Amino acid sequence: MRIKLIAFDSMGVRSMATFVETSEGTFLIDPGAALAPRRYGLPFHEEELKALREKLNAIYDYVKESDYLIISHYHRDHYLYRFGEEEYYAGKNLFIKHPQAFINPSQRIRAYVLLEKMNVKTRAKSIVYADSASIKIGRVSLEFSPPLSHGQCGTGLGWVLATSVIEDGLTLIHASDIQGCLCQDSLNHLMSKKPDFLIMSGPPPT
Repeated sequence: MRIKLIAFDSMGVRSMATFVETSEGTFLIDPGAALAPRRYGLPFHEEELKALREKLNAIYDYVKESDYLIISHYHRDHYLYRFGEEEYYAGKNLFIKHPQAFINPSQRIRAYVLLEKMNVKTRAKSIVYADSASIKIGRVSLEFSPPLSHGQCGTGLGWVLATSVIEDGLTLIHASDIQGCLCQDSLNHLMSKKPDFLIMSGPPPT
């Protein structure tokens, strides 16, 4: 298993885009990037816009190399949502957060736009609603968490899926936006998997 960190907050954009290469194919988890909301009414700095362009171009390249795309939830830094980007989903196998169950209103709308308005439902080769799913692909196992809180338990921000990729006795967990296990259920899930590699969002600044 080889792991490549493509775009993260420490790289200048909001993202957790991660590329995983296995003996049974390549996986791109959370193929998206965005900028933080405007602060104090100020426009984006040119360096921010430059970083976004660079990271989106890198994500586009890795999408082309990927056999499988995984979307943990429908905040815009975790999937390709801009009109025109729907072409990157064509012919791909998708594992995605359920668009109607355990989802808050804003993400339900975004999921509908992605799947129906942008026609990703018909463009993709296959779509699996991955909540709590366990999937075997040759020597590789994919295990998806039940919906976990996006931060604190009961938050209005909704729910996310953590992804486990298991190969040759090694476990990678990619846990977007659980914000440092602010909810005990998130911590319990990670501890139960005993990962060798953990990619997890930290708590937001206060």
